Amino acid sequence: MVGGVWSWLVVAVCSPLVIACAPPCVDDGLHGKQGGAGCVAPTTGSGGGSSSTGAGTGTGAGTDAATGTGTGTGTGDTATTTAVADTSTGGVSATGTGEPTTSGDTGGSTGSSTGVPTCSDGVMNGTESDADCGGSCPQCDDLLKCGVPGDCMSQICHAVGVCVPASCTDGVYDSNAEEYLDCGFMCGPTCGLGFPCSGKGDCAAGDCFNNTCQLHPHCANGMFDPGLEAELDCGGECGKTCKPGSSCTSNADCYTVCVDDVVCDGPASCFNQAQDPGETDLDCGGICFGCAPQQVCIFDGDCFGGNCVGQLCM
Repeated sequence: MVGGVWSWLVVAVCSPLVIACAPPCVDDGLHGKQGGAGCVAPTTGSGGGSSSTGAGTGTGAGTDAATGTGTGTGTGDTATTTAVADTSTGGVSATGTGEPTTSGDTGGSTGSSTGVPTCSDGVMNGTESDADCGGSCPQCDDLLKCGVPGDCMSQICHAVGVCVPASCTDGVYDSNAEEYLDCGFMCGPTCGLGFPCSGKGDCAAGDCFNNTCQLHPHCANGMFDPGLEAELDCGGECGKTCKPGSSCTSNADCYTVCVDDVVCDGPASCFNQAQDPGETDLDCGGICFGCAPQQVCIFDGDCFGGNCVGQLCM
């Protein structure tokens, strides 16, 4: 009897063919062919997976009907995480894919420090009239910008806003700095109508035609144009450009005045027996009468005979 009971126990424990499970039962994956009328059919988990895409971290979750949930994480600039249900245990595995994280540019423009304006920073700022000069800084050299005479070493600020040399007011012709007597070139646009020029920048009015400051081209063509001029290249449409002794019809033709609407008279300085500023020689040249032969001239118009050679009238 004892042997029979032992035999039955061995069969009950070891034989998979006759084992019956008490309901409910779950296939734990460790034994084969568990069964019986009271057993519940093995259950396969079905996860509700989700896919998440974005920068940083993506998470997918799946829920298994039998045991629960599982999570997974993927990291990257663009991470795609997919949740997959585990069919044996109900667990969820997740995989993440994505490009490696890339850092953005961290550079930036570096602004220049302005600080307090100084007289040695190489730029025009503060009260300066030009770079590092004028205003509260040292005075400016010739041909630099100015606003008032005090901005210039020469103490002469031309109307066009440029420092000019003192020689531009000394009544002496400086051939290396002036286009004509105290005008043009380094003295700026200061040459009057009828006087020499090398470009418009020398002329206080009009333009530079045939190397002469004039209002119209015909005023510098070396010819008398009736109806347009009072005399050769002066007066009329050429403006107040006729020298003393020239014919005129009104004061509008002369540098000074038109006497009896016949002839241009000279200013008092042209009769004082002295060489005044603006004259090339004693009481002649410039806006005065033409100079006699061997008197000093600068251009042909300074001479009575209209011929200046080597700064002497011929």
